[in-house]
Amino acid sequence: MRQLLRLATICSVVLLAACGGPSGPLAPQANTVSPTIAARGETITVTGTRFGTTPGTLSVGGVDAAVIDWTDTTIEATVPEATKNAWQDVTVTTAGGTSSVPDLFVGVEFGGTGPELQSFLDGLDLGTAVLLEAEDYDLTAMPARLIVDNKDIYGRGQDETTLQLPSSPSAVVLARFGEAVTVADLTLVGDSMSFLQGTVSDTVVPAAGSLPRITLERVTFDQTTPVIWGGGFGTPPNVDVTIRDSVLDLEQGLFGMLTNGDLTIERSQVTALAFEAGSFTGGVDLIDSELTGTEGLLAANTGLKIQGSTVETSDGNLQILGAANAQMLGSGLPVGGPIEIIESTVRTLDADFADGTDAGRLMIITAVAPIRLENNPLIRAHDGLVIQTMASASGEGDVELTGNQDIRVGIFESEDPVNYRPADLLISVPSTSLRDRIVLTGNTISSSQQFVLAFDGGDGDVVLQANTISAGDVATGQIVVSVPLEGVVVAEDNHLSTNGVMMVVSNDLAGGALRIAGNTFTHDASTAGILVMGGSAGSCEIADNHVTMDDPSDANTNTVLIGCISDDPAQTVDIVGNEVVATGAAGSVIMLTLSTSDHITVASNSLISDGLTNITMDGGTLDVAGNTFKLDGDGLIIDGDAGSVVAFADNDVEHVGPNDKAFILADVGVATVTNNAFTATGMVGPGSVALAAMVSTNPIALTATGNTFSGYANALYFQDINAGALGIDAAINDNVFDMDIDAAPEVAELNNIGSTIDAENNVWGTNTDLATLQGFVTYSGDTLAQSGDIDLDPITQP
Repeated sequence: MRQLLRLATICSVVLLAACGGPSGPLAPQANTVSPTIAARGETITVTGTRFGTTPGTLSVGGVDAAVIDWTDTTIEATVPEATKNAWQDVTVTTAGGTSSVPDLFVGVEFGGTGPELQSFLDGLDLGTAVLLEAEDYDLTAMPARLIVDNKDIYGRGQDETTLQLPSSPSAVVLARFGEAVTVADLTLVGDSMSFLQGTVSDTVVPAAGSLPRITLERVTFDQTTPVIWGGGFGTPPNVDVTIRDSVLDLEQGLFGMLTNGDLTIERSQVTALAFEAGSFTGGVDLIDSELTGTEGLLAANTGLKIQGSTVETSDGNLQILGAANAQMLGSGLPVGGPIEIIESTVRTLDADFADGTDAGRLMIITAVAPIRLENNPLIRAHDGLVIQTMASASGEGDVELTGNQDIRVGIFESEDPVNYRPADLLISVPSTSLRDRIVLTGNTISSSQQFVLAFDGGDGDVVLQANTISAGDVATGQIVVSVPLEGVVVAEDNHLSTNGVMMVVSNDLAGGALRIAGNTFTHDASTAGILVMGGSAGSCEIADNHVTMDDPSDANTNTVLIGCISDDPAQTVDIVGNEVVATGAAGSVIMLTLSTSDHITVASNSLISDGLTNITMDGGTLDVAGNTFKLDGDGLIIDGDAGSVVAFADNDVEHVGPNDKAFILADVGVATVTNNAFTATGMVGPGSVALAAMVSTNPIALTATGNTFSGYANALYFQDINAGALGIDAAINDNVFDMDIDAAPEVAELNNIGSTIDAENNVWGTNTDLATLQGFVTYSGDTLAQSGDIDLDPITQP
């Protein structure tokens, strides 16, 4: 019995499901709609199955329609007045679900010939959509232009429907304020199109509201006469214009799409002899499109965006302007919008390098707004590139370049060995109370002459991270990153190269911190090179940089200047872990100017020069530790003042072919020299001196211990330039002078010294006799008159 009951239950469930029980009614299936073209208010019939006998809803383009009759297979309804024009879906909704029929054209069909089109359009209500047939309409015999007055025109496709337009201007499209007009799915052949606000067929002026919008969508325009396309009869129209999925072939004329509304070009291709496109009061979007001409202008006033696009001029210049009102119409108001160029290719080229006319200049300029270039595969200018924000009053004038793969300026010798062209890349922002910023991250940039970051008025901050930047080709190049007044500079992990000058400096850090770290600076050319790094009035960190300033021909000098000047005891200067080479002709130098800081560290650096290396300080405490110095010919000099304290420890110093004073302490208040190795190699001159102390402005207290001096001709030199008026208090103890000492002044020369130099407990070559060593001391100037002397006793045996 239980099995029979269970079987009956299962059968009941199966029967209920088969009969539409708990699983619910089946979804409707809409198959056709007729007619396929219907104006608002007209009746349409939808046929299909499973509509049911209880009416659901029928909508056209998402708007519910008034149902006239509803059966299980047929629905009659009227097209709602609120339905939008053109192609719409008709959707049936029942308790079982929804089903749609596409391709109902809401509007009217034109079945006449080309000469009849204008009168047909004039007889329609404003806002009506017109569907043309799949044929070629010849309008060339019309006595005047084609006027599309607040009607939508649709073809059957660009390859199906063609309008042969009358002579210039071929067509005028008008739209009322707050309304939209569309021209779509066809090919237009003629001279030009113009876009205007308003209407010519309505005596009532529409109330002001949002700007009208005119859209060209899936349109091909083939120009037949070289005229201006898109002009508003000389006056920019108050219209938003959208060109989408279209191809405009205007190779004979000017694409002159200037408006006072917004301009959008999306997934389209515009080829013109030249182009001027933009908005004097609105914005411009160029998205996934191509815009080409011999020369060009893109301008906006509330924002200009180029994304995924190609913009190219082939034999002229290109301007991309973000403050069109001020820059084109001369407005005195500092009003503009941001410029964004993203994932795009922008090229300004010179078609003929040898014709005597320089073309290919690119200018990207706005006001009171930022500029951003991001992830662009190519920004190319044959004749200079300017990226500039102007007239910023509140810090909104930043420039940001991120991830651009190739920004290249000028014509390089490798491109044309005869007609190469030096050109500059200038990035400039205004000075404001909020300090605008220039930020470059992950870019590859090359200029055939100069690369300059500048601040108009002086204030601003710079951030350079992970860029590769080169400047100079046949012409001498410059890389200049300079803040004239207040601003912080941060440069990290960049590769900078030039055949001329490189500068990364801030003249007033305003209490902030300069950081130059992990960079590679390279000069490898038969020219003179200069690298300047540093900042003032703040902390300074120059760390882990690789600097190679070399002339392989050895004909020119190279110079490295590092300057850090701080004015607050809380501020520090750290020069750490750098590898610096300044080689070429004799006289190539490395100079460090480190002043007025509480603490200065120069540690773990490798400094190589074909001339002197000079460390100048003004007050503070200087620790020079764990460095490697290699100098060719000239010496290592540390200059200071009465308030400066120097600790020189654990360094390895090599002098190649010295013939003068090798290590000089000049006017340093207090100096300790400990546990260093000083070595002379190569052709050592008879005038070479291992250690020298010289004063001209203040006395010096010098302690030298635990050092090894090898290979020099002379050991010590002391000079009081003011003839003993200042004084040298020196303790030179427990050092090894590993050199041949067999004549005066090979132990020491005392020039104008009025004190006794303590030089006890040192190793003096292979000498074991004190009296002999004392005979190898020279007393010059008025040393003897002042009773100056040097105490060598006791000596340490070798």
